[in-house]
Amino acid sequence: MKRPRAFTLIELLVVIAIIALLIGILLPALGAARRSARRSVCISNLRQYGILMMSYGSDYEDDVAAYSWAPGEYRSQYPDLNGNNDINTTPGLQSTDIIRRLTGRDSFPALTDRYPHRRYTHLVLLDYRGESMPDPIAACPEDRVLLGWQSDPVGSFDRGDFPERPDGSESWQRMWPYSSTYQIIPFGWAQDQKQRRPQGGWLNTVQQAPGGHNLYLPSFLPLGGRSLIEVNFPAQKVAWFEFHDRHSSSEGFFHAHEEAKASQMFFDGSVRALQTSDSNPGFRPNQPKVNIPTEYRYNPDLSYEPPSMPDETGVDKVTGHYKWTRGGLKGVDYGGSEINTGNPRVTP
Repeated sequence: MKRPRAFTLIELLVVIAIIALLIGILLPALGAARRSARRSVCISNLRQYGILMMSYGSDYEDDVAAYSWAPGEYRSQYPDLNGNNDINTTPGLQSTDIIRRLTGRDSFPALTDRYPHRRYTHLVLLDYRGESMPDPIAACPEDRVLLGWQSDPVGSFDRGDFPERPDGSESWQRMWPYSSTYQIIPFGWAQDQKQRRPQGGWLNTVQQAPGGHNLYLPSFLPLGGRSLIEVNFPAQKVAWFEFHDRHSSSEGFFHAHEEAKASQMFFDGSVRALQTSDSNPGFRPNQPKVNIPTEYRYNPDLSYEPPSMPDETGVDKVTGHYKWTRGGLKGVDYGGSEINTGNPRVTP
């Protein structure tokens, strides 16, 4: 009787090597497929932002969704948010009102010492949508830190998981779970460029602080009140964008890095992932005739931000691109020259 032939050690090692090789070939493909699927969800989130933006404009006389409370002219169901006459405080109180109503957290502390426009303008859209928060469309599936905060907003604060502690206000700290992966361009809630005062002189609009990507210099012009009909090239002008591109590499890119390919929603509601280097460089809103774009440092001082990519000088300097479009809402980001805005570049 013949005994069944067993694998030799060499044959077994060959089989193991082949399996390991196949795994090595398949794993990157599977990883790429997962990243592609998560990018699709991210694009879907922004597409829903686009639908809300268009619907909001249709219902509110073509307004771009932004904080709209005027001092002394609003009525909140929460008595402590009423009776304020400070134009600089009302946006924070409006954001507090939205958070309280959509989360049921009636004791959420009032925000009185920060502008909520940059990180929290999306709350206006979610309030218009009328669903509870945290809302899944506010977070890209690659934004695991924000997803973790969303899963336990109260516990995350109690554990001290949020950035900007302990010097930030309690309200600002507690707002982190209701932040978003996506941000609206500054011209969605601020004026395109400085404006001349009737009595002479100029008033500056909001601009980027050169020393850090999370800092703005304040506007001395009214905020809000922008209109969709002011947009000259809706299919070529970015409206909302992914602040960090977490899809193009394992470490991620800040959206202003030339290599970044962040998901972007345009004013016509379309969503595309286009490389930053393919967009126009933009301008300085308070120096509109100067032939130099906004330039600033990417300084990832928050725990969840991708690492810096310094240039040969050791400074990670980036250019404004579609965040600081020449001409503001009237400008062009992709597929056309900046001079289409009627604000041609000139020599300083």
